Amino acid sequence: MQLAGKVRAGRFEFFGNGFGFNYQKFTVDMNNVDSMRFFFPDENNRLVKVNSVLENISGTLFIDQQYNKSGLKDYPEYPIFKSNKGSKVYYDHPYTFGGVYNRDHFYFSVDPFTIDSLDNFTRSGIQFPGTFTSAGIFPEMKETLVLMDDYSLGFIKTATLPMYKGTGTTTMTMNLSNLGFFGNGEINFAGSVTKSNKFAMFPDSTNGFSDAFELKASSLHPEAK
Repeated sequence: MQLAGKVRAGRFEFFGNGFGFNYQKFTVDMNNVDSMRFFFPDENNRLVKVNSVLENISGTLFIDQQYNKSGLKDYPEYPIFKSNKGSKVYYDHPYTFGGVYNRDHFYFSVDPFTIDSLDNFTRSGIQFPGTFTSAGIFPEMKETLVLMDDYSLGFIKTATLPMYKGTGTTTMTMNLSNLGFFGNGEINFAGSVTKSNKFAMFPDSTNGFSDAFELKASSLHPEAK
Protein backbone atom coordinates (compact mmCIF):
# COMPACT_ATOMS: atom_id res chain seq x y z
CA MET A 1 0.00 0.00 0.00
CA GLN A 2 1.37 3.39 -1.04
CA LEU A 3 0.63 6.54 0.94
CA ALA A 4 1.20 10.26 0.48
CA GLY A 5 0.42 13.34 2.51
CA LYS A 6 0.62 13.36 6.32
CA VAL A 7 1.24 10.41 8.63
CA ARG A 8 0.86 11.01 12.36
CA ALA A 9 2.44 8.69 14.92
CA GLY A 10 2.04 9.70 18.53
CA ARG A 11 3.24 13.30 18.83
CA PHE A 12 5.07 13.24 15.48
CA GLU A 13 3.86 14.18 12.00
CA PHE A 14 5.58 13.20 8.75
CA PHE A 15 4.83 14.98 5.46
CA GLY A 16 5.83 13.55 2.13
CA ASN A 17 5.06 10.98 -0.53
CA GLY A 18 6.09 7.50 -1.56
CA PHE A 19 5.28 6.03 1.86
CA GLY A 20 4.83 2.25 1.80
CA PHE A 21 2.86 0.32 4.43
CA ASN A 22 4.30 -3.13 5.16
CA TYR A 23 1.72 -5.24 6.98
CA GLN A 24 4.08 -8.17 7.52
CA LYS A 25 6.64 -6.06 9.37
CA PHE A 26 4.00 -3.59 10.61
CA THR A 27 6.03 -0.63 9.42
CA VAL A 28 5.71 2.38 7.16
CA ASP A 29 8.71 2.84 4.88
CA MET A 30 9.22 6.56 4.36
CA ASN A 31 11.57 7.13 1.46
CA ASN A 32 10.69 10.78 0.86
CA VAL A 33 9.82 12.80 3.96
CA ASP A 34 9.73 16.49 3.10
CA SER A 35 9.54 17.44 6.76
CA MET A 36 9.00 16.00 10.23
CA ARG A 37 7.52 18.01 13.05
CA PHE A 38 6.41 17.13 16.54
CA PHE A 39 4.55 18.37 19.60
CA PHE A 40 5.51 18.60 23.26
CA PRO A 41 3.33 19.24 26.34
CA ASP A 42 3.60 22.62 28.04
CA GLU A 43 3.38 23.23 31.79
CA ASN A 44 -0.40 22.72 31.57
CA ASN A 45 0.08 19.43 29.71
CA ARG A 46 -1.28 20.91 26.47
CA LEU A 47 0.50 19.76 23.33
CA VAL A 48 2.41 22.63 21.73
CA LYS A 49 3.92 22.50 18.24
CA VAL A 50 7.71 22.56 18.27
CA ASN A 51 8.72 25.43 15.98
CA SER A 52 11.46 23.53 14.17
CA VAL A 53 11.14 20.87 11.51
CA LEU A 54 13.61 18.33 10.22
CA GLU A 55 13.69 18.46 6.43
CA ASN A 56 14.53 15.90 3.74
CA ILE A 57 14.48 12.69 5.76
CA SER A 58 13.99 9.07 4.91
CA GLY A 59 13.52 6.17 7.28
CA THR A 60 11.16 3.62 8.76
CA LEU A 61 8.27 4.03 11.16
CA PHE A 62 7.81 0.93 13.34
CA ILE A 63 4.16 1.06 14.38
CA ASP A 64 4.32 -1.72 16.97
CA GLN A 65 6.03 -5.02 17.57
CA GLN A 66 5.34 -6.96 14.36
CA TYR A 67 3.58 -9.82 16.15
CA ASN A 68 1.44 -7.44 18.19
CA LYS A 69 -0.76 -6.04 15.44
CA SER A 70 -3.86 -6.43 17.60
CA GLY A 71 -2.27 -4.35 20.35
CA LEU A 72 -3.06 -6.91 23.05
CA LYS A 73 0.31 -6.35 24.70
CA ASP A 74 1.80 -3.02 25.70
CA TYR A 75 5.16 -2.19 24.19
CA PRO A 76 5.69 1.39 25.45
CA GLU A 77 8.77 1.96 23.28
CA TYR A 78 6.55 1.95 20.16
CA PRO A 79 5.99 3.73 17.82
CA ILE A 80 9.66 4.05 16.82
CA PHE A 81 11.10 6.07 13.97
CA LYS A 82 14.55 5.25 12.60
CA SER A 83 16.06 7.54 9.98
CA ASN A 84 18.52 6.12 7.49
CA LYS A 85 20.12 9.36 6.32
CA GLY A 86 20.93 12.79 7.63
CA SER A 87 18.51 15.73 7.61
CA LYS A 88 18.66 19.48 8.20
CA VAL A 89 17.18 22.09 10.51
CA TYR A 90 17.11 25.69 9.27
CA TYR A 91 16.80 29.06 11.00
CA ASP A 92 15.85 31.35 8.12
CA HIS A 93 12.43 32.26 9.52
CA PRO A 94 11.17 35.78 8.71
CA TYR A 95 10.54 36.39 12.42
CA THR A 96 14.19 35.61 13.24
CA PHE A 97 15.89 38.91 12.42
CA GLY A 98 14.10 39.08 9.09
CA GLY A 99 15.48 35.78 7.82
CA VAL A 100 19.14 36.80 8.10
CA TYR A 101 20.30 33.20 8.67
CA ASN A 102 20.21 32.08 5.03
CA ARG A 103 19.67 28.33 4.75
CA ASP A 104 22.34 27.93 2.10
CA HIS A 105 25.05 28.74 4.62
CA PHE A 106 23.51 28.57 8.11
CA TYR A 107 21.97 25.26 9.19
CA PHE A 108 22.27 22.22 11.43
CA SER A 109 22.95 18.86 9.74
CA VAL A 110 21.36 16.11 11.83
CA ASP A 111 23.00 12.68 11.85
CA PRO A 112 20.85 9.56 11.27
CA PHE A 113 18.84 8.99 14.45
CA THR A 114 16.33 6.75 16.20
CA ILE A 115 13.51 8.00 18.42
CA ASP A 116 11.30 5.66 20.39
CA SER A 117 8.15 6.23 22.44
CA LEU A 118 6.78 8.71 19.91
CA ASP A 119 3.60 9.16 21.92
CA ASN A 120 5.12 9.71 25.37
CA PHE A 121 8.74 10.84 25.00
CA THR A 122 10.37 13.16 27.54
CA ARG A 123 12.38 16.33 26.97
CA SER A 124 15.59 14.41 27.58
CA GLY A 125 14.52 11.96 24.87
CA ILE A 126 14.69 14.66 22.21
CA GLN A 127 18.33 14.82 21.16
CA PHE A 128 19.60 15.16 17.60
CA PRO A 129 23.42 14.93 17.29
CA GLY A 130 24.96 16.49 14.21
CA THR A 131 27.07 19.32 12.81
CA PHE A 132 26.39 23.04 13.03
CA THR A 133 27.34 25.24 10.07
CA SER A 134 27.16 28.95 10.96
CA ALA A 135 27.88 30.80 7.69
CA GLY A 136 31.49 31.38 8.73
CA ILE A 137 30.79 32.87 12.17
CA PHE A 138 32.52 29.84 13.67
CA PRO A 139 34.15 26.74 12.22
CA GLU A 140 31.84 23.76 11.79
CA MET A 141 31.20 22.15 15.15
CA LYS A 142 29.72 18.90 16.41
CA GLU A 143 26.78 19.53 18.72
CA THR A 144 23.40 18.12 19.73
CA LEU A 145 20.06 19.80 19.15
CA VAL A 146 17.68 19.76 22.11
CA LEU A 147 14.31 21.33 22.89
CA MET A 148 14.79 24.97 23.88
CA ASP A 149 12.58 27.19 26.04
CA ASP A 150 10.95 28.80 22.99
CA TYR A 151 9.84 25.37 21.74
CA SER A 152 12.39 25.24 18.94
CA LEU A 153 15.43 23.04 18.45
CA GLY A 154 18.79 24.51 19.38
CA PHE A 155 21.68 24.17 21.79
CA ILE A 156 23.74 25.91 24.47
CA LYS A 157 27.51 25.50 24.23
CA THR A 158 30.49 27.08 26.02
CA ALA A 159 33.70 27.17 24.00
CA THR A 160 36.78 29.12 22.95
CA LEU A 161 36.79 29.45 19.16
CA PRO A 162 38.01 31.58 16.26
CA MET A 163 35.37 33.85 14.74
CA TYR A 164 34.83 34.98 11.14
CA LYS A 165 37.61 32.82 9.71
CA GLY A 166 40.18 33.86 12.29
CA THR A 167 39.69 37.64 12.27
CA GLY A 168 38.81 37.36 15.95
CA THR A 169 38.48 34.85 18.78
CA THR A 170 35.94 34.38 21.49
CA THR A 171 35.29 32.62 24.76
CA MET A 172 31.56 32.55 25.27
CA THR A 173 28.44 30.57 26.00
CA MET A 174 26.49 30.49 22.74
CA ASN A 175 22.76 29.93 22.48
CA LEU A 176 21.00 28.89 19.26
CA SER A 177 17.22 28.77 18.86
CA ASN A 178 14.54 30.29 16.66
CA LEU A 179 15.05 33.50 18.65
CA GLY A 180 18.46 33.81 16.99
CA PHE A 181 22.13 33.06 17.63
CA PHE A 182 23.43 34.76 20.77
CA GLY A 183 26.54 34.70 22.93
CA ASN A 184 27.51 35.61 26.49
CA GLY A 185 31.22 36.19 27.06
CA GLU A 186 34.07 38.08 25.45
CA ILE A 187 35.36 38.71 21.94
CA ASN A 188 38.99 39.46 21.12
CA PHE A 189 39.43 41.51 17.94
CA ALA A 190 42.35 43.66 16.71
CA GLY A 191 43.89 43.93 20.16
CA SER A 192 40.60 44.78 21.88
CA VAL A 193 38.52 42.74 24.32
CA THR A 194 34.76 43.31 24.42
CA LYS A 195 32.57 41.68 27.03
CA SER A 196 28.81 41.40 26.87
CA ASN A 197 26.08 39.21 28.31
CA LYS A 198 24.24 39.24 24.98
CA PHE A 199 26.02 39.34 21.66
CA ALA A 200 23.75 38.86 18.64
CA MET A 201 25.77 37.02 16.00
CA PHE A 202 25.04 37.30 12.28
CA PRO A 203 26.86 36.03 9.18
CA ASP A 204 28.42 39.44 8.49
CA SER A 205 28.68 41.03 11.95
CA THR A 206 28.21 40.71 15.70
CA ASN A 207 26.16 43.28 17.59
CA GLY A 208 25.61 43.92 21.25
CA PHE A 209 25.87 46.33 24.18
CA SER A 210 29.26 45.92 25.84
CA ASP A 211 29.60 45.52 29.60
CA ALA A 212 33.35 46.21 29.31
CA PHE A 213 35.75 47.23 26.56
CA GLU A 214 39.55 47.16 26.76
CA LEU A 215 42.02 48.24 24.10
CA LYS A 216 45.64 47.65 25.05
CA ALA A 217 48.43 49.93 23.91
CA SER A 218 50.15 48.77 20.73
CA SER A 219 53.72 47.55 21.05
CA LEU A 220 54.49 49.63 17.94
CA HIS A 221 53.56 52.77 19.87
CA PRO A 222 54.57 52.16 23.50
CA GLU A 223 53.90 55.80 24.35
CA ALA A 224 50.17 55.28 23.67
CA LYS A 225 48.06 55.14 26.82
